[in-house]
Amino acid sequence: MKLSVCDDNTEYLTYLTEQITNICGERGITASIDTFSPEELSERLKQRNFDYDIIFLDIRMNTYDGISLAKRINDIDLSCSIVFVSNYLNLATEVYDVRHTYFILKSELEQRLPLALDRALNTVSQDFAGQITITSNSHKIRLQADNILYAEVYGHRLTIYYSGDKSFHTYQTLKWLHRQLPYFIKIHSSYLVNPAYILSLGNGVCALTNGTSLPNSRSYAKKAAEDYSRYLASLL
Repeated sequence: MKLSVCDDNTEYLTYLTEQITNICGERGITASIDTFSPEELSERLKQRNFDYDIIFLDIRMNTYDGISLAKRINDIDLSCSIVFVSNYLNLATEVYDVRHTYFILKSELEQRLPLALDRALNTVSQDFAGQITITSNSHKIRLQADNILYAEVYGHRLTIYYSGDKSFHTYQTLKWLHRQLPYFIKIHSSYLVNPAYILSLGNGVCALTNGTSLPNSRSYAKKAAEDYSRYLASLL
């Protein structure tokens, strides 16, 4: 388990890291914990060199805004569980602009930290169960399978289209992706679709719930229809 902590106050950074280490020890969790100043974290994010399961992140840090940093983390790794730690209760509503797990007031740290860590650990364990890992721009990225709409291969490049109008490029193959996600439906030699996002399938077209239309080729149409029927039956 890889954890990280970011705060502009070095004394509090050390204190929070010690508290997290103690709780992990009490729960028998083997974890490595890295600490960052906001400047260091910003530089890591700029280089897209960020691979942590959980981060504890202050919000008001000199000229840095923890919520803006969290948005950048979401862009790189949606599976990272973010726990905000702040002195300011009025900022609690602002954190809902980003994907996060918990908000802790620093004055309630001893009471709330065990709860926050348990929830973050639970989120991570749930995410791992339905994740795939791809290599994109020389970095490993974990993607939640349920949030993948479809994938398209063109030449040697695979593009994975993700919820929230995101897309990720990799040189892994469509065949590889289908092995990772066997319940996805192949509608064409170049397309693999998450059945949860199919609105209709037939007449040479696969229509998705987001308005996208993809070709449903004749050579794959029969098998795709059978796979989609099985998927629909599994929902009953």
